[in-house]
Amino acid sequence: MGSSRQLVSDEVIDDLIRTHQWPGLVVVDTRSGIGRGVTASIDFSKDSVVCNYSGTLLQGQEVSDYLKTDSPTEYCYEFRHSNQRYVINSQVDNGTIGRLFNHSAKYPNLKTRVKVVDGQPTIIFSAKEHITKGDDLLFDYGERSAGGLRPDWLDQCSCTKICNPVLTAQKRSLSDKDGPPSKKRK
Repeated sequence: MGSSRQLVSDEVIDDLIRTHQWPGLVVVDTRSGIGRGVTASIDFSKDSVVCNYSGTLLQGQEVSDYLKTDSPTEYCYEFRHSNQRYVINSQVDNGTIGRLFNHSAKYPNLKTRVKVVDGQPTIIFSAKEHITKGDDLLFDYGERSAGGLRPDWLDQCSCTKICNPVLTAQKRSLSDKDGPPSKKRK
């Protein structure tokens, strides 16, 4: 795919979802030492699919049972599709990348949507804007509705008022004077 990712066919995206072989992504220790994150190793044009959120798909009663566990909000993505509630549980680190995208409500450069592959709904991340090689990849965890998988730390973070650039499960934030996440990692 060269040094940039343009819009590609649904068949190519489906194959990438099945194989989990997403080019152009690098797992890194975050610049503030708060854990892992992901940066782009190629440019992504606006609306290009970057990756999917992979894990065990839960639905129906499985979702209700899962919500009763000790830590249902870590490495999980809840969504609705065709009037059904789903959770993708990615707590087990199986080497997939999407589970490592960090949160920013103020500077997200990824957006999510549901895509059905082989009859199963999944979440895909696409570029909200042009993404340049070296950019931190961030999305707004965004669960603000009652009854959803809202991480406890998100209630205390400043995203509910004025978001700071990068926030993680450890409730770590950078000050506004630092500006948006780095465009180029040093």
